[in-house]
Amino acid sequence: IVTGAPRTQPRPPTVVATPSTDISVTAPQPGALYVQAGSFVDPANAVRLKALLRPAGDASVTPAEVDAKTFYRVRLGPAQSLDEADALLARVIELGYSGARIVVE
Repeated sequence: IVTGAPRTQPRPPTVVATPSTDISVTAPQPGALYVQAGSFVDPANAVRLKALLRPAGDASVTPAEVDAKTFYRVRLGPAQSLDEADALLARVIELGYSGARIVVE
């Protein structure tokens, strides 16, 4: 029998989002490979994810219009090759973002 306090999962760090300064105004490169980790209507959520992905690499938040609605995409890249994109995707998934995917702009 093991006694003691129950184990708890560590909580992720609190990230303070400042959307106005963390959203890119530079358009993604056409034809380039990116790893998209998320897409949000609320820019603060996108900025928060960007900060949490820092261990995987430099992420960016870019707005995109879809059906007259603005979404804020969180992407890493551009990758220089498919192998590099695959490695980047693996790092993002290891951080717990299993819904991430490789996209071509």
